[in-house]
Amino acid sequence: MFAKIFECEKHGQLLVKKDIDENDCPEVRIFGSPPGMDICSLALIFTDDEEGYKLRDIQFEEMDLEKVEFMVVDMFRHFS
Repeated sequence: MFAKIFECEKHGQLLVKKDIDENDCPEVRIFGSPPGMDICSLALIFTDDEEGYKLRDIQFEEMDLEKVEFMVVDMFRHFS
């Protein structure tokens, strides 16, 4: 699995994606659409080594609605 979608009553649809950033570092990126805005994202970026990929995979697997909501609260607060 490389992506998870959560339906959140307060923040709408939230997407979590396991990916690699533009510097080839592993990342977990969260996408959401704050009120009145287009899609925004934030990322957890890890080191480009075996440990970084392991940590990315662990963080991705542990992502649930509660954790994702906690992470987007600040992002959404700045735009609402």
